[in-house]
Amino acid sequence: QDLSCYGLDLKSNLAELLERIVEVEGDFKVRVGMMNPNHLKPILGRVVKAFENPKIFKFVHIPVQSGSDRILRLMNRPYTSRDFEAIISAFRSRLQDLTVATDVICGFPGETEEDFQQTVSLLERVKPDVVNLSKFYPRPRTPASRMRKLPTQVVKERSRRLAELAGRIALERNRRWLGWEGEILVDEEGWKGSLIGRNHAYKPVVVSNGFLGETVRVRITQAEKYYLKAERLP
Repeated sequence: QDLSCYGLDLKSNLAELLERIVEVEGDFKVRVGMMNPNHLKPILGRVVKAFENPKIFKFVHIPVQSGSDRILRLMNRPYTSRDFEAIISAFRSRLQDLTVATDVICGFPGETEEDFQQTVSLLERVKPDVVNLSKFYPRPRTPASRMRKLPTQVVKERSRRLAELAGRIALERNRRWLGWEGEILVDEEGWKGSLIGRNHAYKPVVVSNGFLGETVRVRITQAEKYYLKAERLP
């Protein structure tokens, strides 16, 4: 669901909603959901400013789907890869610790090796923390379902290459957090009795003990692709 189109039927918008939410008294944090570039662009400045408030997690989920503008047009996406880059740059210029998640579809009908390489180049430039990668699957009764599909082996190979790249970038981004000290909110049970909390950038941080709902101070001691490990501080 595209949260950035909130309010279009109410003579309001997402920026106004966030501005009102952060005025609410209390100790809480809000994670903003997925925002499509085309709906986000007109209100970008106000949304970025709202994200500076500590009540909002420094986490954005902005799908790009492809680094090729030609493929985006075939997908009927009303934005360009440059729009996506500009939006991420706007957030990062004001939010140093921002976590960026995006979505990419691999193997859309008509995707050439050049189109694929444009997606690779985009990810290498933007370096998103999280890439939700999916292989093209035709939904019934859509224009794409009538388009000629790519060979299965081509899609598998491109998906493998993108997954490998996304993993390298994720690890690189997480290593920036080594040594960080701060608070996390414990909100999930992990593996073998461990617990998982989130810091202000919504990074998953694994600790060995604690209680759900507890806020604890930690130091990051280990970085993996998809999570961080930490020790509790007094």
